[in-house]
Amino acid sequence: MLNSNEKTIKRLEMLAKQLVESVSNNDFERVKELTSILKDNVNMAVQYGKKPERDALTEAVHHGNIKIVNYIVNNYGNVNTHIAGGKYNALTEAISHGNLELLKLLLEKANCTTKQITLDYAINNKDIETAEMMKSDPDFKDMAEEEIQANKTLL
Repeated sequence: MLNSNEKTIKRLEMLAKQLVESVSNNDFERVKELTSILKDNVNMAVQYGKKPERDALTEAVHHGNIKIVNYIVNNYGNVNTHIAGGKYNALTEAISHGNLELLKLLLEKANCTTKQITLDYAINNKDIETAEMMKSDPDFKDMAEEEIQANKTLL
């Protein structure tokens, strides 16, 4: 028998999975409903189908749904949430889909650790356009330039 904490965790996992599914289906009204229930747990990562572990924000970026991305980021989401052992986040998802518009939006809210992971991802994937774009970020300019120069051979 589950204790009350275990029941709460199971319920949150179920709601988070429904949220990721609703994002995947571009069901904005259901996304709003579920985020209002989950509140501080909107960034809970869950296994969804055969995909790697995901959270709602990463799933919205995956689908390029700027309306849902904006809603989550501006109301609940923490763009600094990392999944898959800390090597993956909504920003790296934007890079993998070549969505610089979403990447720029997310970079405005990201901390330096997230930006570093994102820059490393861009460099490792030989994504010159993204690495160069990150050089223009005022909070990250020097670090981005150092990384790019140190990894010129990779790019």
